[in-house]
Amino acid sequence: MFTQTPLKTWGIFHGDRDAQIANQFKTTMKQCLDTCGYENSEPDMFAVRPGMRADAWIRELQNQLNDGVQMVVLILPGSKGRCRLYDDVKKFLLTEFPIPSQVILTSTIQRGKNLRSIISKVLIQMNAKIGGIPWAVDNLPFMDEPTMVCGLDVFHSTALGKKSVLALTASMNQTATTYWSTSVVQDEIGQEGSTNLQTGMVSALEAFKKNNGAPPTKIIFYRDGVGEGQVQGICVPEIEQLKTALTQVGIQDTCKFMYINTCKRVNTRIFAGDVGRFQNPMAGTVIDATVVDRDTYEFYLVSVAARQGMTTPTRFTVVYDGIGESPDKIQLLTYKLCHTYYNVSGAIKEPSCIRYAHRLAALVGERGGRDKDPPVVHPDFETKDPCLYFI
Repeated sequence: MFTQTPLKTWGIFHGDRDAQIANQFKTTMKQCLDTCGYENSEPDMFAVRPGMRADAWIRELQNQLNDGVQMVVLILPGSKGRCRLYDDVKKFLLTEFPIPSQVILTSTIQRGKNLRSIISKVLIQMNAKIGGIPWAVDNLPFMDEPTMVCGLDVFHSTALGKKSVLALTASMNQTATTYWSTSVVQDEIGQEGSTNLQTGMVSALEAFKKNNGAPPTKIIFYRDGVGEGQVQGICVPEIEQLKTALTQVGIQDTCKFMYINTCKRVNTRIFAGDVGRFQNPMAGTVIDATVVDRDTYEFYLVSVAARQGMTTPTRFTVVYDGIGESPDKIQLLTYKLCHTYYNVSGAIKEPSCIRYAHRLAALVGERGGRDKDPPVVHPDFETKDPCLYFI
């Protein structure tokens, strides 16, 4: 891994009937840690009694956790989509104890199939959650001076009556691999536009200065989830909020920004090859002429090579450009950022900052419902060292 945060104080919680499964996980994890040369200490093991009740898990966590704990691993009973404890336990750790947590289901370990590979991926996630960097892409454009990459997305579940949740992520280092993040519960169900972006952006700029000793001189802001017909109503007011945030921090003259709307749901299809022998284009293909709108600064990017079926490109529309650099640089940066999402070992269809914002918004939003608001994430997650606790 690129950088490894030593795993010194961590614990494994399991149900009272799952001690054997927990020991199997611990043994396999130890093998993976040794293979990676990962600095670590022996984890403490805690049995929860009775193991099928959420209140018992919460009580045990309250008794055992303290501010010095780096990470907790929760081996929950059940299978994917059928784990009744997940929502209650995750909600508790999000709101009461600002400690990164990793959930793994007993059914995953019991299957035994590809267990070593699965645990290796779990270790990658754990490293990212406590501030490590599993991998990075070198020579990112714009990064020769202080540059912050931001992603914004909103979670919706209107059919289930859940309130929308907005999430903002902002990179804190030169490789755009560690992120500060925040989430806000929107006032209305299905609300896409943000009225809280200015506040979140001010906090992000302050965090960047704290981590780097100086504020950014460039900001690349990626926005997801806005359709073509909503740009004037949603993107333009958000751009004004970004300008106000820069003014509030006092860097409106020294910091320039670019606002890019990202759209994955497009009808455009791109082919390579000759007539009669069409094939999918190679990963990294960019189309910025002929098929794009003549009056709009936009481009299509194919970041993932399709193994079967037809490739769908992602459309990136530059709604505001205060930087004025070559389009080649922003296209290259966008493509490289598609490779730093730590839940996938290859590339994804959009820059990782957007996918991280999506993950955080969904993590909070899915804990809500018709009769209950989504939880408010513990404020210490914003003030602690940047980490991807929500992946």
